[in-house]
Amino acid sequence: MRIVICLAVILGSFGCSVKTKKKTDEAVEAKKPTVEAGQPNKIVQVRKKWYQGGTLHEATMKDWSEATYENKLATAADFLTKSFIEDEGVEVLDVERTMRPVAAELVAGIDKIYEICLRERIPKTKETSAAEIATAFIDSAHDHLKAKLLRD
Repeated sequence: MRIVICLAVILGSFGCSVKTKKKTDEAVEAKKPTVEAGQPNKIVQVRKKWYQGGTLHEATMKDWSEATYENKLATAADFLTKSFIEDEGVEVLDVERTMRPVAAELVAGIDKIYEICLRERIPKTKETSAAEIATAFIDSAHDHLKAKLLRD
């Protein structure tokens, strides 16, 4: 309950307009090297898109805080996909232009919530589910985030 109150204070303090860090490099993680068919000595790196490979769906906030920005961004995209595309049927035509900035805003919001809850010494902050915080943030800023996803 105290984390929900913390979330409400945070959202009110920055009006759901979280400023996100600009990333100039593409959020890319390489898979394990694979051998190209017919060429056993040639190693090929397979690169993921920025929204692929998120692994923080069941993470605690402590795990979230220690994860890479790329992993957070990909997981945030999954949270948004579940909330808006799968559950509500929102059609996102340009993932790079519309989804990525909203995912970055969600990451910044979750990070800020964690920072403030730690500073305010909210009990069990580190053990709280990152997915619960993401859901609370999405629910609290629903119309704001949806409008960004629907922009042309």
